[in-house]
Amino acid sequence: LPRISLLIEGNSDPADFFYAGPLLVVSDKLRGVIAGTQMEGIEYHALEVRHKGKILCKHNFYFANICISLDCFDYKKSQYSRDGELIDEIKKLVIDDSKCQDVNLFRIARTFDPIVCASKRLCKQIMDSGCKGSVFIKPDQWQW
Repeated sequence: LPRISLLIEGNSDPADFFYAGPLLVVSDKLRGVIAGTQMEGIEYHALEVRHKGKILCKHNFYFANICISLDCFDYKKSQYSRDGELIDEIKKLVIDDSKCQDVNLFRIARTFDPIVCASKRLCKQIMDSGCKGSVFIKPDQWQW
């Protein structure tokens, strides 16, 4: 893939995790933390990030394409609507843990907007690493 260039506006340095439109962007540091728990199922594509008129070379950034999509949505316990075949407007999110026990980072299958999930183990490692920008929400506290 050709390099994608992102322009960061504002005075603060970019966090280790952020969204640029639909792109999930991670720093080299966060990529290393994720790779320590899960090597397969995620594609990383290099980005050129510009901030304050300069290309950031201090940290490399990547678009992280999470290829693992699990059908772990609990259709009976969750409250939601549908848009055709897709899950939409979730009022209450319940995940069937038995379907995602051994995976540290994945997307919930068949949702209109992507919902990225991380295991407790990966959440702890990201928090312990000092990576900035990630907010972890328990499924029962998740809001559309």
